[in-house]
Amino acid sequence: MTSQTPEFGTASPIAVSPRSAIIGPVAANTAFVMEITLVPLLLPAIQMQFGLSIGELAWVFNLYGIAVAVGVLLGGVVW
Repeated sequence: MTSQTPEFGTASPIAVSPRSAIIGPVAANTAFVMEITLVPLLLPAIQMQFGLSIGELAWVFNLYGIAVAVGVLLGGVVW
């Protein structure tokens, strides 16, 4: 069984539209900025609204971060 690997320079490039090349990074950057700035500002309100402890609030923040990371990874694959 032999594996065929393409020689350097023979692989075809992936076609990416200029619009996708711009919108993807902008969406990822927007999500990142929201995570860094807005979410910590909203944590006290979330804590009071739902009656969460500090540990539970940490879970909310971490799960939001995971959701953003998954969205960025999927957005990178799809776009």
